[in-house]
Amino acid sequence: MPRRVPRRRGEAGIQIQVRLDGHQTAWLDEKVVEFNAPSRSALVSTVYRLYLIN
Repeated sequence: MPRRVPRRRGEAGIQIQVRLDGHQTAWLDEKVVEFNAPSRSALVSTVYRLYLIN
């Protein structure tokens, strides 16, 4: 099987859907502001990546 060509940053990848209630969304919005993240998705993606590396 040929190797996958690395994607450039910002291109589509695997997507998952995370269901949150209102309190969780509000907390996540606070974290987006606190860490100056560009979006909720970017923050969650980074957290998952860091969690899976360790």
